[in-house]
Amino acid sequence: MGKCKFLLGLGIGSVVGALLCLFARTDKAKAWKEKMYCAASKAKCQAADAMDAIGDKAKDIADKVG
Repeated sequence: MGKCKFLLGLGIGSVVGALLCLFARTDKAKAWKEKMYCAASKAKCQAADAMDAIGDKAKDIADKVG
């Protein structure tokens, strides 16, 4: 019974992998990849700006306390 489940899972995984490989070659997938890259880059820039702002506020608080 366990061997049957393993083989079934292996077969399903192979089919899903093949479908994903086919999808990855389409123009729609390439456009989606580009959008995800742009979104990640934008989030990275926003995170850096937020860290800079937090650092500036921390320095201001330290100056007021010290």
